[in-house]
Amino acid sequence: MSIIDLDGWRGRLHGTYRDWRLRWDMAKAKRRGPPDTIWQAPLIFIHIPKSAGSSILSLGVARTRGHQTYAFYEKWARGREIPPTFAVTRDPYARYLSAYRYLRNGGGNGVDRAWANQNLHGDHNTFATERLHRPEVQNWMHFRPQTEFLNGAHGAVTHILRLEALEDEWEPFARQYGLPETLPRKNTTSGREELSPAARQAIRRVYADDFDQIGY
Repeated sequence: MSIIDLDGWRGRLHGTYRDWRLRWDMAKAKRRGPPDTIWQAPLIFIHIPKSAGSSILSLGVARTRGHQTYAFYEKWARGREIPPTFAVTRDPYARYLSAYRYLRNGGGNGVDRAWANQNLHGDHNTFATERLHRPEVQNWMHFRPQTEFLNGAHGAVTHILRLEALEDEWEPFARQYGLPETLPRKNTTSGREELSPAARQAIRRVYADDFDQIGY
């Protein structure tokens, strides 16, 4: 007679539901647009993956679920004024390594894991030189160019903060908008991977707009 691991079964069921709910919420946001309350918010956060987003989200800033771009708000504004927006950017080399490491370690949910199992082949150098440029990788939110989050057809994000200078930039910015002046550290990943010259060249080529327009 087999013994059913009820706790394990419940855990897997909860994980499956959570992943399904995530897909549903993100699809709904794309289909229905942001919540109506977003247009009255004093400030909207444009969440670029792997750029201190989890720390900022913990402060309760206004946003639409998922990693929505400035162009997303332009699309749904429909004559309404878009409130001030802000985003945090990151050095493209460091962001690439953080995204690769995060997904290699399972990501944040089953959606990430499924994508990584299908697409994340090779070590961090091989992946950069052989796969980073592919559409299925560039369209995945963790590897999407940062400028695609920042720019719309008729405007761009109001405030751009840099992760590398966030300790100095956050406090005066937070004071301006009445946000907590202390930013917690969340969802950090660490590693000592070194990029080969070929990998750095590939990243520089793929993220040319990030380097040139943001100034990295």
